[in-house]
Amino acid sequence: MLRKLGVKLIQRLGLTFLKPRLAKWRYQRGSRSLAANLSLSQSGSTVEAVTPDMETQSQEEDYDIPEEVENVIEQLLGGLKDKETIVRWSAAKGIGRVTGRLPKELADEVVGSVLECFR
Repeated sequence: MLRKLGVKLIQRLGLTFLKPRLAKWRYQRGSRSLAANLSLSQSGSTVEAVTPDMETQSQEEDYDIPEEVENVIEQLLGGLKDKETIVRWSAAKGIGRVTGRLPKELADEVVGSVLECFR
């Protein structure tokens, strides 16, 4: 129980270092109208909607990540190796929440680190 609360505390500390925002690389739901979706696909304007803006890419590049976040992720990765399921669950949720606030390149590194835990 104490280890679970420790992992939750580390997770929340990590979230304080990062700005609350939605990652641009996350899934974005399309239009809810079937007629609108069909008209977009027939007109060929979906290519414009899929290509990312240069502004959003430059904003992600300018986003500075504190070094403490790396320590938080290391602690959470250690929590994934705990013997108790509830601690591993809390660590996994923490990694997901922290990764959701990171730029895509750094999020890919975190996913790679998680996959290394399974080897």
